[in-house]
Amino acid sequence: MLEANPTPAETSTEQLDQWLAEAMGFHSQWQFDEARSLYEAILREQPGHPDANHNLGVLLAVQLLQPKQALPYFEAALNAAPRQAQFWFSYVDALIKAESFDMAEQVLPMAQMYGLDEARHEQLSQDLRQSRASSLAPHPSAAVATTVQSAAPQRAGARKPVAAGPQKADPALREIQPVIDMFNKKDYAAGLKTAKRLSYRFPTSGAVWKLLGALEQQSGNLQEALNAKRRAAELLPSDAEAHCNLGNTLVAQGLLDEACASFERALHLDDGYAEAHFNYANALAENGQPQQAEAEYRRASELAPAWADAHSNLGFLLRQQGRLAEAAESYERALGITPGDPVVLQNLGLVKSAQGLVDEAMQCFKAAVAASPASADLQGAYGEMLHVMGRLSAAESAFRRALQLQPEHPVALRRLGHLLQHQGRLKEAETCLRRCHALQPDNMVILFEVGSNLSEQKRWDESLQVFRDIIARKPDFAEAHINLSKALYERGDLAHAAVEVEASLRTLPNVAQLHSNLGVINTMQGRVDVAIGSFRRALELDPDFDFARSCMLYALSHSTEVQQDELTQEHMRFGARITERVGSKLRTEHANERSPERVLRIGFVSADFRQHAVAKFFIPFIEAFAKRPEFSCYAYYNHAARDVDTEAIERHFAVWRPVVGLSDDRLAKQIEEDGIDILIDLSGHTAGNRLAMFGYKPAPLQVTWGGYPGTTGVRTIDYRLVEHGYMAPPVFQRQFVEHMVELPAVSAFHGLETMPDVNEAPAAQNGFITFGSFNRLSKINHDVIVAWCGVLRSLPGSRLVMAGMTGAGAPPQLQEWFAQEGIDADRLSFHARTNFHRYLSLHHEVDICLDTFPYTGGTTTNHALWMGVPTLTVAGDTYPSRQSAMFLRRVGLEDGFVSDSLEGMQTQAQHWARNTAQLQHIRSRLRHHLLHAHAEQLDVVVGGLSQALRVMWRRWCAAQPAERLRVEYEDIGVQRLPSLLTEEQS
Repeated sequence: MLEANPTPAETSTEQLDQWLAEAMGFHSQWQFDEARSLYEAILREQPGHPDANHNLGVLLAVQLLQPKQALPYFEAALNAAPRQAQFWFSYVDALIKAESFDMAEQVLPMAQMYGLDEARHEQLSQDLRQSRASSLAPHPSAAVATTVQSAAPQRAGARKPVAAGPQKADPALREIQPVIDMFNKKDYAAGLKTAKRLSYRFPTSGAVWKLLGALEQQSGNLQEALNAKRRAAELLPSDAEAHCNLGNTLVAQGLLDEACASFERALHLDDGYAEAHFNYANALAENGQPQQAEAEYRRASELAPAWADAHSNLGFLLRQQGRLAEAAESYERALGITPGDPVVLQNLGLVKSAQGLVDEAMQCFKAAVAASPASADLQGAYGEMLHVMGRLSAAESAFRRALQLQPEHPVALRRLGHLLQHQGRLKEAETCLRRCHALQPDNMVILFEVGSNLSEQKRWDESLQVFRDIIARKPDFAEAHINLSKALYERGDLAHAAVEVEASLRTLPNVAQLHSNLGVINTMQGRVDVAIGSFRRALELDPDFDFARSCMLYALSHSTEVQQDELTQEHMRFGARITERVGSKLRTEHANERSPERVLRIGFVSADFRQHAVAKFFIPFIEAFAKRPEFSCYAYYNHAARDVDTEAIERHFAVWRPVVGLSDDRLAKQIEEDGIDILIDLSGHTAGNRLAMFGYKPAPLQVTWGGYPGTTGVRTIDYRLVEHGYMAPPVFQRQFVEHMVELPAVSAFHGLETMPDVNEAPAAQNGFITFGSFNRLSKINHDVIVAWCGVLRSLPGSRLVMAGMTGAGAPPQLQEWFAQEGIDADRLSFHARTNFHRYLSLHHEVDICLDTFPYTGGTTTNHALWMGVPTLTVAGDTYPSRQSAMFLRRVGLEDGFVSDSLEGMQTQAQHWARNTAQLQHIRSRLRHHLLHAHAEQLDVVVGGLSQALRVMWRRWCAAQPAERLRVEYEDIGVQRLPSLLTEEQS
């Protein structure tokens, strides 16, 4: 409301327009005292204001039933705007109600001369005749009809009062006035009783039925309101407002087609009826007719330019269609009328966010919350916006404020649960989600989220029960089927997981994620060629299913049936799809300062900043790299889990951003806003990768390193870090879209302090060689088993220990392969997956590890070396096939343990079986060598990468394209590391 009366000099035209809009809002909401106060305030500043005079006249004549007091205001409005036909209509109508019949008769011809149309002239003439004839009991129909209007009063010309037809047996004004008073005082129960009595006495009075419909509506009796309004529209066929009111109630009942017909009837009677245009637009929008709705909103705002809701609803419609600039313009017009409207501010903030105008979006949300600090809905929406922007701490505060205001606010509870889950705070998230489900026990989506939370907590039995409950209640709930098989897989129960997903596919054969899950399960059981078929089916159903495509590439890299050229081409196809999808959103220009020697912002993107193989390499690196003053490190962590490794990594970053749930576009914008100079991918095509985001090129330079032994296929990634001698440059060129950066070392692996001691080689006691394999089942294919069996047959007394089995014993397929090769079961020992210390201790039983192909060992080869156990490997012509060779070369064991053929591996195995003493000597020296070399190796990795990043950056500053780079030991000022054999010779 207004403060003290301002002086004319203090009040602008814009202020008067704002007051008028507010007055109209109060008027439409039946807050007549507030509306009258504002109209009168306008007239104190501008006595001749036509709209304020006219609307105040309507309020007095129609709502307050004081037509005589209204006449001076209508006369003032006509003096200011004599050609407004609506003003003439209202004036003559008030004269009739005031029983100034002679004056009304004299004014009617003048009104016609100034533009009053024939239909309304005829209506007023008819009203005048009827009122003269029954002057002792004047008919109140027009007054009552306008009293139950459904929307805001408008500026001049926007609409006319009710076009009431002839009425029969209407109650006298003194009988209906008490009902109107009760309505205005919001005493709906008493008003309803009286109105019903009047409807019994005057069953053909349209005015009574109209008022009864309004009272039923306000009392929440929608069906009764609908019946009354239908009757009113029948009795008042020429009353536009009666049809509009009926349309509104039909919309509330979901009868949209019938509602649209009522609005069309109202507009046929009065095309200048802004409220009918507005309400018709709402119905059309809800009925899925956006183009027609847009036209009606625009017509409503034309007729009533100061009506904020018309502009706001148009903005919402445009936002739904993705027409963001137009939507913003509509919302800004609405805010020009009602500057502090929190809902409009919130909607404008959403538009600004979608436009990428983050700062402006945040200003809108802050203003909305400030305007309505007690609104739990707004606090929740604000929190959601902050969450999307990655401002997780602020988002959590907003959600918690919403819950302080409304402890059982379902949306805030659920969003807070999602936020906590993304942060790895799983127990807290569970509490929120369970509270939310208690509020909505039939909501299967929320129950599903509870089950997913339990899965992340590794509470498998509970999560499986939730998913099965959902499927029993809603068999076509695809996500429950998907997560059921995923939970079984993550529990390690691959056989049951396969059974469940196959059963799900019988119910839902066209769900791409189910086919993908089946592919993952088969991959991890070593059936990669079967898995590839599942991934291809998933991609047929959903060609943009990036996870399935990455999984397929991973499976292809394990298959002995896939040639190197085919593998490369499939990676290229992945990159081509990303390029096509990104389209015009590709960043071709970057605002980063081209200063060659300045501090660089380096971003690392990974889902593996947790207890994961990648972390074993990354932790020692980031501890050293982050100390370098020439770099500022930013982390973009794409996983919800938090553990001791997460904490060990996080503390070394200047900025740590959890990005689970952020869209590729939003994450790219965040990286761009952070001003990252060089962005490094640590995942490749492994789980949780953000390769699609790299397609946007948010940083001037992009690099892939570790995580995945192969090309990403994404051409916006400029460089790939590799180690000297990994493969010949021409081979790299054929297999990679990235340019190679050859470093003296690309990783430094350090065993844990709690690693078991190295024991004596078992062969010294056993008299035979025991081979071992600690690789995943996904790497073990039929050709691998055939090769290992060849080694075992060449050494009849030898044994094989295999760990990492998903259950008791080996999978039937694996046992069958050994049997086919004639290897007796008593020569084989299988161990289930176990804890880390027990897994390392199993190396005490092994003399030499046998490697897999074409995808060789990585972390497992390093763990074995730390336990004193070398690995026999075959170095092929693809990147995955040479991982183990790289690690063996580092310690000087390449000549004795790396071959280029299966026959060579067999020959080397026979050599070591004859030289167990030398094997024991290597075993006893490996741990000491690795401990001694680790710090120097780490210096080489950090120094080499630092030099490479600076060279890349200098080239970019000079506008030079990416090209193959090589960093030598001499470039980083360190000596070449001695190998184990070199140490032995010295």
